[in-house]
Amino acid sequence: MALNMRRRSRRQKRRRLKGLVFSLLIITSLFFFLHSGIFSLQAVEVRGNVRVPEGEVLRLAAVEPGLNLWQLDVRAVAERVRVHPLIEEVQVERRWPHTLVITLREREALALLPAQEGFWVVDGQGYVMEGTSSLRQRELPLISGLELGEDLGPGVCLRDEGLKAALTVLKELSPQDRQQIMEIEAGEADNLLLYLQGQVKVKFGDSGGVEEKWQRLKEALQGAGPLGSLEYIDVSFAGPPVIKVRQER
Repeated sequence: MALNMRRRSRRQKRRRLKGLVFSLLIITSLFFFLHSGIFSLQAVEVRGNVRVPEGEVLRLAAVEPGLNLWQLDVRAVAERVRVHPLIEEVQVERRWPHTLVITLREREALALLPAQEGFWVVDGQGYVMEGTSSLRQRELPLISGLELGEDLGPGVCLRDEGLKAALTVLKELSPQDRQQIMEIEAGEADNLLLYLQGQVKVKFGDSGGVEEKWQRLKEALQGAGPLGSLEYIDVSFAGPPVIKVRQER
């Protein structure tokens, strides 16, 4: 009986040893397979870019041909590309066996801010995207009356409350309605002044109830007569808009 138990124990040890050797062979083979040239980077695809040149994206991504895709830190690549001021979101994916795909979502220009020389272009979150030298280069409303300081530049996110209120108004309007706004004076977040095409001044109040205020404004404009005769339209409070006509002198 004791002899049989010793033989059984030796067989179990040999099986365990064979299993361990087999496992080590599998792990070693898998390691060399994953680190072989089969998964070396050969191409990078950039998708979703309209205004950002592909070459600029590749420069920021800083990935070299021949890198092993398994070893590539896709999160680090996305963080490097995301520093571009015109890019809002970045997704980086491996496409086996040789390709890296970088998909962008660019920022959308929403308004202009006065600058010392020209204007700053900002998106709906208040990020400065780039500078422009003329209002005519972009059909975007101007947001004025802000105290923004001098340390502005692409990539800076502005936190001014007046700017935030003005951008909220613009975001809640349709693109067609936004085109009617030439300027928003936003020195006071709860006392926005809109200037429409035709030099119509609108007392808009805060950024609450944008859709309802805009509907009342459109109704008021339909029955207001010649736009040149209006001093202002006030929709800042509930109820019928107040229309003030310029006094003849």
